[in-house]
This record gives sequence, structure tokens and C-alpha cells, in this order.
Amino acid sequence: MTEHVATNETILVVGGGISGMTAALEAAETGKNVVLVEKNPALGGRTSQLYRYFPKLCHPTCGLEINLRRLKGQMQAIEDGDLKPEQVAKIARMLAVPEQDVVSMNRRLAAPDNSLNAPVRADSEGEWQDWLVDESASQESELADREELTGRKALLSSALKTLNERERHILIERRLKDNPTTLEDLSQQYNISRERVRQIEVRAFEKLQKAMKTQVAERRMAQAA
Repeated sequence: MTEHVATNETILVVGGGISGMTAALEAAETGKNVVLVEKNPALGGRTSQLYRYFPKLCHPTCGLEINLRRLKGQMQAIEDGDLKPEQVAKIARMLAVPEQDVVSMNRRLAAPDNSLNAPVRADSEGEWQDWLVDESASQESELADREELTGRKALLSSALKTLNERERHILIERRLKDNPTTLEDLSQQYNISRERVRQIEVRAFEKLQKAMKTQVAERRMAQAA
């Protein structure tokens, strides 16, 4: 006895990476309705980031690099060189992109790979990678930032010593913590009103500012001497 299995003409593809996108496209080309589900805001998976490092790859929003070779193979247009106008028009229509984008991507894919270690000129020892710009902060800048941060921490630590224990504790709890302690909690801890806690906080902060300014002025005078 032959068993008949009911099939749904709509195919669900989970994951918008290269494999998922390829499966969805090939299923759609057979006439099936396809639903592609991706948790991230953009398709392409990890491959969508490769354009940052390999300029021959298309930006993930265009989709040409992913499908151009496959469509050229189906159309038997795998020879090098420019595509014929009718081939360009067909691919552009299938991918819903401008014809000029198809021509540009095809030329980029046909271009030979060049090494970053290749010399800039035949008579030069410099390489192309020597012209790459490092956008990270220089060692000098990082060192200066660390020294400045260390100096500020030292100023703060010294200035805090000018406060009495209660002032120092309230100021730290109110101004120097990521999640400040409430006035209510501090008022219960010291058995004083919330307004009194606020007054102590303001006065302690003013004393702290004055102590730090004094230290900065003294350091400048010492450096000028």
C-alpha cells in the first residue's frame, strides 16, 4: 500500500547566513514559497563582515557577490571578461539591482588578487601594507591617557583625606558609585534627616573641589620653579 504524505508548498528556512540564503534562493527558483527567518537585523551571518577585510567582496546590503557566480554558472557565462548586455539585464532583474552594479561586481570578481606584501613599485622596497592606516590610538596617546588617569586618581585620593569620615562616606556613596545610595538609606544609617544628608553631601563636594584645585595649583608652581 502506497503512503501519501501531504506537503506544504511553503518552505521555512531558519538562519540568514550564506547556507540559509542559498537554500532559500534555490528553493524559490523552483517555484516554492520561502520564508527566511534570521534573528539578527542583517543577513549574511559572519560573512557579512568580510567586506571590511577583503575589498573584492560586496557590502552585505547588495547581495551580488553571494549570487553572481551561481547565476553566471546557470547561464553558462563563466568565461572571463564582461557579461553580454542581455546577461547583465537578466541577472539585474533576478537580483533586483541596477545593471551597473552587476557590471561593476563582475569586473571586481574577475580582477586578479593582489598581495599586500607586494612592492609599491618595482624599484621600491616599500610594500602596499605600509600604507594601511592604523585607526587605533598611538602608544604615546595611550600612555598619556593612562598617566592622566593615574594623576587624577591620585588627586582624588589625596583630596578625600581632607574630609572627615562621615563626609567622605556620604560623598562616596552619593557621587562616586555607579548606583548611588539614596538619601533615605543614608538618613536611616546616620539617624539624621534626608535634607541634612544632602547638605553634608554638597559641603563635602565643595571641600573636595577646593582641595583638588589647591593640589593642582601647587603642582604647577612646583613645575614652574
